[in-house]
Formats: sequence, structure tokens, C-alpha cells
Amino acid sequence: MVLRLSSAAARLTLVFVAFILATMLSYSSIRNALATYDSGLETQAGYERAAQLEPLDPEHWFLLGRYWQYNLEDPDVQRAISAYRTSLALDPRDASVWLDLATAYESQGDLRDAREAFLQAKRVYPVSAEVSWRYGNFLLRQNELPAAFTEIRQAVSVDPKRAAEAFSRCWRVDPDIQAILDHALPPTVPVYLDAIRELDADAAIDPALAVWNRLTSLHPQLPLSRVIPFVDSLVQAHRIDDAHRVWDQAVALAVIGTPLRVADNDSAGAGIGQHFRRNIAGMGA
Repeated sequence: MVLRLSSAAARLTLVFVAFILATMLSYSSIRNALATYDSGLETQAGYERAAQLEPLDPEHWFLLGRYWQYNLEDPDVQRAISAYRTSLALDPRDASVWLDLATAYESQGDLRDAREAFLQAKRVYPVSAEVSWRYGNFLLRQNELPAAFTEIRQAVSVDPKRAAEAFSRCWRVDPDIQAILDHALPPTVPVYLDAIRELDADAAIDPALAVWNRLTSLHPQLPLSRVIPFVDSLVQAHRIDDAHRVWDQAVALAVIGTPLRVADNDSAGAGIGQHFRRNIAGMGA
């Protein structure tokens, strides 16, 4: 389609409108670039200039809020809360902003608004490991253990790398190992092995054995290398019968699901087994 202009005045008008639009676009691009530059300075003045240049961009208000909340030299939580709320007014579906707003409220002792902000984050992003993790830890601090365990279990289910820290935090609040296993940790091999490692590091032998018993009930195929440190700890603690049992169970589980025998196909594994049996026998003598 060809636009035909009937007069010089019409052509001049079109050129003028195009010039105005180009100027506006150029100004907008320059302003956006300046705001991005100022925000990248990571200073109070930079964040404030960025928010002034692009007041409808929620990210600049969020970063300004984080500056005021986490600035070690001159924090101002009230300013942080104000900036977060401005950001959320522009984009209420940003779970990260809700989480930091909740943390800010909690630091001020405003537990009611903190809880509501956490719940808003849950509504925005219900399957987020980070949201469940931070809300679960908030509930732990309020000693609301059943709800806290539910959230932490969800976080670990989505992100199993959190298992050791999740177990450690729950264990400090509630040393009921069965409750933690029932409600706070998903029943998976990596999660249980991380819990055993955490307990082993704290020399908590009986709770570690409880986790081991739960682990073996899954009938998994285990890498022997993950069990050796725990067996060694049992030997050093003179828990010889337990060391025998755990090692024998680990060897049995290590060959479940494969027709190959360790002795035929894993001489290193067989050598390790003989080494531990000699050590265990020596300690028990």
C-alpha cells in the first residue's frame, strides 16, 4: 500500500510527526540506558537516580529497596519497605520482592505483615523452592513446626541440594528424628544420605542410624563410597555390631539390581570391604 500525500502541507505534517516520534523514542532509549547505568553503580545515589529516570520500572524500586535493607553501613528498613511496596504496586507478581518485603517486616517485628507477604509469594510462585524454603524457615522461627516441615519438605523436593541444611535446621529446633523423617524430608536416597552425613559430622550416632534404617527400607542401590565414612565413624565410636550391620547392608544394597558380582567386577570395592572387615574385627577383638 502506497500512501499518497496530496499537498506539501500534508507531507510536512508527516515529517514533523515522524520527527517527534523519533525524538521520543531516542529520549526513551537514552533514559533507559542512563537508568541501567546508574543502577549498575550499586550505590544509593545510583539506585535513586535510576528510579527517578524510570519510575514505572519495578526492578529499579526493588533494587533500591534491597540497598536500604541490606546496606551494612546505613540500613533503613522503612525506606526499604516503601521501595518494595512501590515495586509491587507496579508488578505484584514478583515473588522475590514479596520475599524481601516479608524479611523486612519480620526484622521490624511485624510478624503479621511478614506472614502475609510470605503467603503472597506462595500465591505468586507456589512451586518455588526458594519461596517454600524462606517461608518454612520463618515458620520454624515461630515454632510452627508442622507447617514449617511441610514447606521445607516441598523446598527439598524441588531442590535436593538443600537437604543437609534443611535437616540441620529442623534438627536444631526439634530433635525428634522420626518427626523430621516423616514430615520434613522427602524419602529419597540423596536426601537421606545428606542427613546421615550431617548427623555423622555432629557425632549423633543413634539419629544417624535411625536415618540409615529409613534409607534401607527404600531398598535403594547405594554407592559404597557414600557409606564408608559413616561405617568408619561407627568403628571409631566402638559401635562394632552397628558397623558390621551397616556395612553388610550397604554391600547388599550396592549389588541390588545388577547381575554382576562385586568380586568379579569391582576389585576396588571388594578390597575396601576386606579392609573394613579387618578393621571392624580388630576393634571388636
